[in-house]
Amino acid sequence: MIEIKDVRKSFGLLEVIRGVSLTVRKGEVVSIIGSSGSGKSTLLMCINGLEMIQAGRITVDGTEVHARSTDLNHLDTLRLLSAEGMTMIVVTHEIAFAREVSHRVAFLQSGQIHEIGSPEQVIGNPQRPETAEFLRAVL
Repeated sequence: MIEIKDVRKSFGLLEVIRGVSLTVRKGEVVSIIGSSGSGKSTLLMCINGLEMIQAGRITVDGTEVHARSTDLNHLDTLRLLSAEGMTMIVVTHEIAFAREVSHRVAFLQSGQIHEIGSPEQVIGNPQRPETAEFLRAVL
């Protein structure tokens, strides 16, 4: 169950989530629709613990997402989701994290996938010079 109660989220002076409250029962699918800039993605990132909220409360299966005692950071949240079998596409510069949680890693450059494979292959033994060059620069 997901419970959202009076959640507020701002970026500087711009308040993008304004007192949202919503309860989603276990097994229920709720689609959030709206125009671009309406706060859909921001709300999802708040629920997942990827954005901090300024006010309100979000609980997922009884655990308060933003409680100090929860102590989830972005990578911890994604690790938990990965361990639970969540299907994800992750964009990251954290190469060790990508190696740890990924089944496959895709190296994207100039709008194209140049190499894709297991983390051991792409990160540990890249086949393309572009991939190797990128990894040398960030590792």
